[in-house]
Amino acid sequence: MPKPRVAVIIGAGLAGCLAARATRGHVDKVIIVERDKLPSGPYFRKGVPQSRQAHILLEGGQRAIQELVPGAIRAMLQAGAVQLGMPDGFRWFGTAGWLSSEPTGLNAISCTRPLIDWAVQQEVFTDPGVQVFDDTECVGLIMRNNSVAGVRAMRRGSRSAVEFHADFVVDASGSSSRVSEWIGAVTPWALPPKHTSRIAFSYATRFYTRTPAGGNQGIVVQATPESPRFGIMVPVEENRWAVCLGGLEAPPTTVDGFLSYAGTLRSLAIDESISLADPLSSVRGNRPKMGRLLRFDQNRAGVNGLIVLGDALCSTNPIYSLGMSMAAMQARALAYVLVRYGRTADWTARAQKAVLETSKPGWKLASDGDASYLDARGTARLRLQLKQHYFHKLMARSIDDPHLSKVVFEVLSLTSPAHHLFRPRVVVSALKSR
Repeated sequence: MPKPRVAVIIGAGLAGCLAARATRGHVDKVIIVERDKLPSGPYFRKGVPQSRQAHILLEGGQRAIQELVPGAIRAMLQAGAVQLGMPDGFRWFGTAGWLSSEPTGLNAISCTRPLIDWAVQQEVFTDPGVQVFDDTECVGLIMRNNSVAGVRAMRRGSRSAVEFHADFVVDASGSSSRVSEWIGAVTPWALPPKHTSRIAFSYATRFYTRTPAGGNQGIVVQATPESPRFGIMVPVEENRWAVCLGGLEAPPTTVDGFLSYAGTLRSLAIDESISLADPLSSVRGNRPKMGRLLRFDQNRAGVNGLIVLGDALCSTNPIYSLGMSMAAMQARALAYVLVRYGRTADWTARAQKAVLETSKPGWKLASDGDASYLDARGTARLRLQLKQHYFHKLMARSIDDPHLSKVVFEVLSLTSPAHHLFRPRVVVSALKSR
């Protein structure tokens, strides 16, 4: 009898579950190893601290999830997630004023992070070929013939390690991933360079009641370099509003401080809305410090048998709502490589390259966005100033130009590459005098 083909996935969050689905058709069994004790429903858990903040699933991410796990998007909406037009589902106060409400055909899904994870998990975990070990922490890689052949893990409360052997391993354990440490311990010559980007904004979120009379239209108040504070108010399941405020200086996490902060934004739309709503939670703050991208493409040695994706590979400023969608698109890229090449000798290197290439547009959007609010010097400062000036013009013209608005939101929704913003027709339209 031939030996069963096995994949080990580190992490049972969104990225891990999508990676499990992407690989499932090419192995006999998928083993998911999760550090947390998984909850019995769409509830917050310790290992996803960002989950208590507002979350948006972009069009690009939705399309990827729909391909990999067809029932998940429907399950989210049936459970109360809200689909919002981009930008027509929002009152959107951009850098140059209120944006047009002209539909672009693009949508975002707004709900809490636990609901998104739960909807995908319920589809993936019911597969008899998927086995989940929660409350179990990976502590290292198993190597065989210079290739990753599984993981060592510790069950919570146990003093002895357990080994999960596999044909390949996918690390989807999030921003707390120890993959660089593990690679350094077993194949230090294959350690990928790490690019970092300072994160400009801190933020805080509070939940409020949402009444039918209040509708579902979200509100966005963008920051500008002159007024570097922002606000996002989005409808989520169970008739709630998630209100997120942030800026270069962290917003207060006291009730009175949070309310006062809302009154300092460039528009008072959010301040006026929450003054009429009943609070449902305390204020939860988050102060991310650094984004990270592991550049596996800059080390030719590579790590055979290992693929890294999700925040373990590329973590960005959460305010741009890129992380979940990028993870979904990375998992889809992994699936495409498996379909096209199968498990040939170099397939994990091909897969890692494809996943990394999928990550670069989002990384660039977020790192450039943050850099425009931070101190830059020399040519970098000039480049950012020119780009910032162009984007201000682009947003200003988007107010009354539906074509420009569509191009902008296609890029922000990860359905078009960023270079579309610099096509000749777009540039000419953006730089026209109003």
